[in-house]
Amino acid sequence: MIKKAAEWALTHILELVLSGFAVALPTWLLWAEDRLLPHIAQVKSIWVLRGLAIAVAVILCSFAYIVSLKPCLKWVAIIGVYQDRKTGRYYCASCKQLHKTLSPLKTEESGWRCMVRGCDKFYRNPDYRRPPEERSNQEGQW
Repeated sequence: MIKKAAEWALTHILELVLSGFAVALPTWLLWAEDRLLPHIAQVKSIWVLRGLAIAVAVILCSFAYIVSLKPCLKWVAIIGVYQDRKTGRYYCASCKQLHKTLSPLKTEESGWRCMVRGCDKFYRNPDYRRPPEERSNQEGQW
């Protein structure tokens, strides 16, 4: 129960910070309106427009960066796992459905293994061929 609460807090902390800024900035501007109004009246309108354009650009770039951090997954039916389209990394389908977490799979010789305790699921590589066994050359000997 504590682990789920900690995971929830970590995954939503950025959301809380952004909403805090979204509330704090207008609140601060309304509070400081009387002090800022005489200074804004002296500034040329072109500088105000440039400042607004820079603020919008920074907000859009920040949003694009945050969105790019989230993995974009596709289902690979032949293996039965999820794959990140950007990095090509595989994720455990069992953990995603049961625990709602993204668990990267460890690559092994014949497939991929989930490293989460309690899951330890193995996904076989359909392209893997077992190397031929070496036969001993003792066919004519007793």
